[in-house]
Amino acid sequence: MSKRLIVVTLALLALLSMTALVNAQESISYGDVIEGEITDREYEIEYSFEAEEGDLVVVEMRRADTDSELYNADLIVLNPDGDVIADTTDYYGSNGAQAVVLFEAESGEYTILATRDGGRGGDEEGNFILRLLLVDELTAKPKEGFVSNDDLDAYYAIRAEGDVDVTYTWLDGNYAPLFEVRPVDELGYPGEQWGSVSGTLVNTATFNLVGEEGQLMLVAVTANPIDYFFSDVEATFEVSLAR
Repeated sequence: MSKRLIVVTLALLALLSMTALVNAQESISYGDVIEGEITDREYEIEYSFEAEEGDLVVVEMRRADTDSELYNADLIVLNPDGDVIADTTDYYGSNGAQAVVLFEAESGEYTILATRDGGRGGDEEGNFILRLLLVDELTAKPKEGFVSNDDLDAYYAIRAEGDVDVTYTWLDGNYAPLFEVRPVDELGYPGEQWGSVSGTLVNTATFNLVGEEGQLMLVAVTANPIDYFFSDVEATFEVSLAR
């Protein structure tokens, strides 16, 4: 093979490699549910989405099925300037999704990095489900929600303005999901439970919450991941807020 042919071949391979890198970033929109796979070769997968000023955004990543060995999924979100504004890599997942973040967006293109515990240095591999959600901010007007194997967990946001009462009412179904409220830190991570309730005999529960001015709280109605895999989960509920 001539030197010129070698150079041309290497250039084509480099171009194909660059094309593959460009094509690796997938565009998603609110409401999309994406299935992907973390491997030793692809341990950090990029997705991009467009947000508008004031959007309350939840990104959720979870193990896809019982065959997946991705037990510790992690998320990193970059804003339009490339700054990290949400990151779960220093935390352990809570009930429901293995990784979930909530943040208020500005206008522009955001990047989601779906990865695993330890990133490049990690060893877990497996299929995952990624959801991008535009969530409602709770108000006095009750919002009805639904949890099932197809719909998965439901999320809402509260913006603190002093004392607030959040009320949860189980309406119907064959399952009693976990209702919980968690404060969100500066990297979008929902911290320690401020209130939670579950049980087939609990029809209504109200929590009084006191947050710092402007602080975001994540309201989640979740089922145990194992129940999603092995049971028919279905529940209808209502949530509302009083200031």
